[in-house]
Amino acid sequence: MRLPDCIANFGRWTALVLPLIFMQLSGGASAAPNSVEDFFKNPQYYGVKLSPDGTHLAATAPSDGRMNLVVIALKERKGVRLTNYKDSDVVNFDWVNNDRLVFSLGNINEPSGSEKKYVGGLFAVDRDGKNARVLVPTAEAMGKSGQVVLRLSFFLSRTREPSDEIIALANDRNAKNPDIYRLNTKTGRKTLLTWENPGRVEQWVVDKDGAPRAAVSLDDKLRETMWWRPNADAKWVELAQYDLFEKNILPLDFGYDGTFYVLSNLGRDKYALYTYDPEKKSLKDLVFEHPEVDVAMANGVMPDASALLYDPKTRKLVGVRFDAMKPGVKWLDEPWAKAAASLDASLPGRVNAFRPPFEGSNRMVVYSYSDRHSGTWYLFDAAAKQIEEVVAMRPWLKEADLVAMQPLSFKARDGLDIPAYLFLPKGSEGKKLPLVVNIHGGPHVRADSWGLQPWGPIESQFLAQQGFAVLLTNFRMTPGFGHRLFTSGIRQIGKAMQEDLEDGVEHLVKEGLVNPDKVCLYGASYGGYATLWGLVKTPDKYRCGIAALAVTDLPLQLTSTQGDTVDSEEGSYFWARMVGDPRKEVAELRAVSPAYHADRIKAPTLLIFGEADRRVPLEQGEKMKAALEKAGKKTEWMAKPEEGHGFAKIENRVDMYTHMLKFLNEHLGAGAKP
Repeated sequence: MRLPDCIANFGRWTALVLPLIFMQLSGGASAAPNSVEDFFKNPQYYGVKLSPDGTHLAATAPSDGRMNLVVIALKERKGVRLTNYKDSDVVNFDWVNNDRLVFSLGNINEPSGSEKKYVGGLFAVDRDGKNARVLVPTAEAMGKSGQVVLRLSFFLSRTREPSDEIIALANDRNAKNPDIYRLNTKTGRKTLLTWENPGRVEQWVVDKDGAPRAAVSLDDKLRETMWWRPNADAKWVELAQYDLFEKNILPLDFGYDGTFYVLSNLGRDKYALYTYDPEKKSLKDLVFEHPEVDVAMANGVMPDASALLYDPKTRKLVGVRFDAMKPGVKWLDEPWAKAAASLDASLPGRVNAFRPPFEGSNRMVVYSYSDRHSGTWYLFDAAAKQIEEVVAMRPWLKEADLVAMQPLSFKARDGLDIPAYLFLPKGSEGKKLPLVVNIHGGPHVRADSWGLQPWGPIESQFLAQQGFAVLLTNFRMTPGFGHRLFTSGIRQIGKAMQEDLEDGVEHLVKEGLVNPDKVCLYGASYGGYATLWGLVKTPDKYRCGIAALAVTDLPLQLTSTQGDTVDSEEGSYFWARMVGDPRKEVAELRAVSPAYHADRIKAPTLLIFGEADRRVPLEQGEKMKAALEKAGKKTEWMAKPEEGHGFAKIENRVDMYTHMLKFLNEHLGAGAKP
């Protein structure tokens, strides 16, 4: 069938010959400010992927308020909508082969922590909508069937040979630690590939034939063990063992020639890419290092083999992606470096991310984006050297109306370098501006990277368009910037971690960019905690605070059965190491818990919570609200039913950010716009 207009609008298909001067990317004159909905509604398209033969594109697009799976036939320029979910989004999908796809469900605006049971599962369908199959039901369906243990399966990779099978992770044998299977997406039949299992594996690495060849196991005391075997039938060999917070070696990938690639920060601050000799149990050659960031770590947390780029013909490693303050690729092959330079010349001012085409195809998808452009996908024919614009993520946000995402670095009071981003409103002189400090969640995740993406960057663009300067800080404990920055945050919640935020504000004040009397804190999850604790710790420093999904009572958060922290022994031990033991250090944790110090807060607060949140339960917000009211403090409250750790419904997101803007204008001064 043909897609509805809202999905089948493919934009301009403009053929370009490389290299050339591309269209003017900055757009025309600045229009009126975008609406709240413009910034926070679902994108027009998301996650575009090319079929192995290069003839079809798969993507997700909005339908009935949710992101559903569509397939576009490139020759005919026609699309088919394959799903029609109204209660969840298609969040992960991939091609099984040229004719079939696999996908799972979730909420794109909610990273984690929901009570909702209609997410998850694993499903397969042909590109024409036929032969649909439920490979693994959603949690809700399992519950209705009386299933007690939640069984999960995840797509890991395609098979090397064309087939209806995939390589998948599944917890069929052990609820906590998955095995690897070959999974037939037509019949649902699974073939176990890890009969020989080192036990308690948290990371598997398969070779290019789909054979599990490396693994990392984790015990309940956070000791990591790296394993390897020479082939699919061999016994596992222990290579190394480290504490989770020590410098270590992590397996990453096997090249087509069998080269074992690993990441290591031994003898250095940041993870670099090496080859590894498993027979000698030692590092071999340094392949690539970056001075700013850890290499090939997704969100700074987990090894990311997709950062390695291979030539489909020579099967050699030709490039390594990196996510520095501005992302890029280190090309190890001159022809590919020239091809990338040609693309950059045709799409100037943007990061142009692509993977070499599949074997037997000359086509590849180029994702072109910047700090002021959320992304456009292009189809590039490497043989013909032609590129076509396909679809854009958020075409209603114009580059001319947005501002630069400026990387900066400042010194913390102990001398540690803190990387950050700064947004300054258009039309301002960049002096004595009202400031919003946007504090990321986690805290042990890198949430903010260069580009117009959720969460911090797009929120910051929204606030900058309203006349506020915005500071995004990668304070200590943020991973991805090296061992020192991360481990300097251990047991420093409410202490040095909070001081990093203070020092960032002071840096901007000294530079003359910020009015010290007009500073507001905002954040969600850990960022919500840091907002409230900032108002407690330095009550005269901030004019107001907006705390969403905020932890307010640390001992309660780490022990309550209303949340999901206690569901994992390893997770509980992790937080005891990172923050403090809620069984032995109650007084110490209460000493840095905002709910016990509400009387010290002077600034007005806005509290925002989801009633179905399992990551940070509603009880955290209710406790803080009661403490503030008892202390006679000015507090505004917003709680949304059925929402979890992030608001899934567009009407709730619009309400939240509209309320935030009103609150900021009231307390940082009405008419903040330049």
